[in-house]
Amino acid sequence: MFGLLGFGLMTSWTFGREYSDRTLKALLGLPISRGYLMPIGFAFTTLMLALVFGSTDIGTYLPWSVPALHLKESGVASFPLADTSYFLVFLIGLAGFIWTVKWLLNREHR
Repeated sequence: MFGLLGFGLMTSWTFGREYSDRTLKALLGLPISRGYLMPIGFAFTTLMLALVFGSTDIGTYLPWSVPALHLKESGVASFPLADTSYFLVFLIGLAGFIWTVKWLLNREHR
């Protein structure tokens, strides 16, 4: 509920600022660089994978569904999380951190 309220407020504030700054007409008309499409596509794909496979046994090995399964485990869980689940979350998080740092270091030199 708070996420819906937060995203609603953020979206309305963003479009409100675009309207008051008179830049709304160019908001959807300007081209988007390719650097934004890949992260949005990746986020959408991982969300869909977590939704589809999160409630199955495969969900224990998807790092994007482990937090929801961890919360579910506080009640009555249909299957327990393995140590591998937490290791994969750590591994993916570490890989994302290293990739981000390398990208930022290379990006600063351009």
